[in-house]
Amino acid sequence: MFYVFWFVFATQALFASDNSLVVVYGSSCAGKSSLTKAVTKALGDPWVSIDIDDVVEREKERAIVAAADIDEMADQLFCVEVQQAHASGHKVVADVHSPEHILDVFAGYNPVLVYVYAPLAAIVERDVKRTHAFSRSAKRQLWARGWVYNSYANLLTLSPEGAYGAIDVLSQEDLPGDLFSVHLHEHAQGVFEQVRGVDAPVQLFSRFPFDVLVKSAEATLEQSVEAVVGAA
Repeated sequence: MFYVFWFVFATQALFASDNSLVVVYGSSCAGKSSLTKAVTKALGDPWVSIDIDDVVEREKERAIVAAADIDEMADQLFCVEVQQAHASGHKVVADVHSPEHILDVFAGYNPVLVYVYAPLAAIVERDVKRTHAFSRSAKRQLWARGWVYNSYANLLTLSPEGAYGAIDVLSQEDLPGDLFSVHLHEHAQGVFEQVRGVDAPVQLFSRFPFDVLVKSAEATLEQSVEAVVGAA
């Protein structure tokens, strides 16, 4: 507990002085990585990109602790990586799945938050292409599809109370046939069950704040980059 408190305090103080962090978040297959790389290139030096998945994989390769423990520590590892980059004189464009566990750490800094959204059908289509491209096994394919569904729903809520803006609508007809055959987290299960339980399309709202909303299925990459660079 002492370490966590110290780390939060130190990180907030570290980032409070200037605008040096852009956090790009969104579901799997939404287009975060492409946007993060393009924004970093557009901003130029001293901006660098940090992908939370890359951080986790690098730590797993080092094999100092168990892989499952590294997954649990993902957000903490990411925050340390950002801190080290900033201490080296860099500004950071970060690619994360969700801002849920890092907002408190960087609350004093007030980073630019970018929500990259794509409709459920679009991210499923992209996941199918990835499955073919990577020749995934049946087990890996099932895990990846579950991660797509969970990461999509985790960012959304059907209640406008306490939400941060309308994002899209979702109807029964939009729900994939294999949706309930994969392991769904509690929140995702609740979102999809509510959609399945009504006849009319349901409004989706963001659970988390954002400064820029990028709808990657509608905007070009160039348009998206321009919006993010303008906010940064």
